[in-house]
Amino acid sequence: MSVLITGASGFIGKKLIKTLKGGLKPKSLDIDLEIPKKFDYNQVKKNDFIIHLAAISSPDLCEKNYKLAYKINVKGTSYFIQKCLQKGAKILFFSSDTVYGETKNTCADELSKPHPLGKYAKTKLAIEKKFQKEKNLKIFRLSLVFAKNDKFTTYINDCSKNKKPAEIFNTFYRNVIYIEDVLCAIRKLIKKFNKFDNQIFNICGEKLLSRQDLAYLYKKNIDKNLKIKIIKPPKEFLKIRAKKTHIKSLYFKELLGKTPMSIEKAMKIEFNKNAKN
Repeated sequence: MSVLITGASGFIGKKLIKTLKGGLKPKSLDIDLEIPKKFDYNQVKKNDFIIHLAAISSPDLCEKNYKLAYKINVKGTSYFIQKCLQKGAKILFFSSDTVYGETKNTCADELSKPHPLGKYAKTKLAIEKKFQKEKNLKIFRLSLVFAKNDKFTTYINDCSKNKKPAEIFNTFYRNVIYIEDVLCAIRKLIKKFNKFDNQIFNICGEKLLSRQDLAYLYKKNIDKNLKIKIIKPPKEFLKIRAKKTHIKSLYFKELLGKTPMSIEKAMKIEFNKNAKN
């Protein structure tokens, strides 16, 4: 069995290539999802494990150029997945918690009905629905991922280093998950794919956190001198993003083999680890 990764040059893909090097020997699949028919599907063998990360993942870009987003995230992805399934491969498709939309006073799990907000979420749900009866395809609905070099944490860290106030939105709640738990879940699924009857996993942390919460965790644990300026997000931001997407998982803890790490603990580990290196 080979582990094949699309979108290996992205944030998760780069870390995945490193974390799988020990024994699984991952290989990057260089596919152009605008023209998936030109891809050499002879690279895919029976029982190969494909981790499909490639997509237009920016909600803003999906709104501005939905024609391209649909072509890549739905048409191209659908064609690619279908061809790989025909080859006898197993597939892990990365979806998003955005398919749940605004949860308000509820907490969604894998059995909850999706209410996608924005065109990005709708493209993800379109693939989920198309392959919902496919036994050789599993779905990770990913919440916001924390790592030292994620986009938001990098911004806070830069503000800290340059002694500038960090402008933080006063909302945008998600069940933030530590990158190492995401990578661990992928490794576990590769080994235990057939042991789970459910197709969908919510990949999420135990605690609901806003961007404001994350900034204050940084101030508490990393730089007590960080200046934080709380602001309201622009209307355009919330037009395609839920103020609060509160989710939990019926299966993630079993897959992971433990409780997901708290973001406060993960933050301490990330910055101490990088300080030593």
